[in-house]
Amino acid sequence: MTHQTALPWAGDAVDPACPTALYSAPLWQDHPLFEGLTEAELTLVTRYFTAETLSAGEVLQAMDRSHGHIGIVLEGALREDANSNASETNLLGLVFAGGLLCPTGPRLPRFAETALCDTEVWICPADEFPALAGQIPRLALNLVTETQRRLNEAMALYQLRGCMTAMERVAGLISVFSSRQGHPEMISLFLSRQDLGALAALTPETVSRQIKTLERDGILSLASPSRIAIRDHARLRAATGVGAFTALAA
Repeated sequence: MTHQTALPWAGDAVDPACPTALYSAPLWQDHPLFEGLTEAELTLVTRYFTAETLSAGEVLQAMDRSHGHIGIVLEGALREDANSNASETNLLGLVFAGGLLCPTGPRLPRFAETALCDTEVWICPADEFPALAGQIPRLALNLVTETQRRLNEAMALYQLRGCMTAMERVAGLISVFSSRQGHPEMISLFLSRQDLGALAALTPETVSRQIKTLERDGILSLASPSRIAIRDHARLRAATGVGAFTALAA
């Protein structure tokens, strides 16, 4: 189901030594998507959902040849892109372990989900999910709840892009990445400065300047272009602006 792809950000962003243990979610049965299901219902889920394993740079599914899928990330991280044409890539966001995959389909024919490091997902084809949800109504309700959670995160990201300073945007993204990776001392950014700029609505040069300022102030230090050591989590959070990332970095 997966295939290798060459992406312009891969060489700069993907760390082959990515410590994927940091990006592991609980067992799929414990994910909010399956909250409240009985043992019998969880067994039924396994007849529709399957695990897919990807290496860094692999695309989960060619969405223009399918109806999409419903699922979650069990381990690792994915980037989501919507391509308007063969040469232009529009980064939508990242999904870390425990996150819900975008339940899209033919409406975004060039939508792609690409592994940023060794990644495992738990998915069900979208055209089969209604049959499963018909047998487990609670599952359909959980999907609506989790989709709303993703929308709330998207709204927080738009707040970041629309009404905050460049420093608050960059510090906010780094804070989110740290949170999604369990607040380790060393985090992976995964993305190039250009992609970080796309998420924050900033130029790559502005992103680099803000990161250098955070480094100069002793809040973080760069181990490599895509790996950052967080020296002061409290000051990093303060640099994001008051309450700006409650929905994203909780």
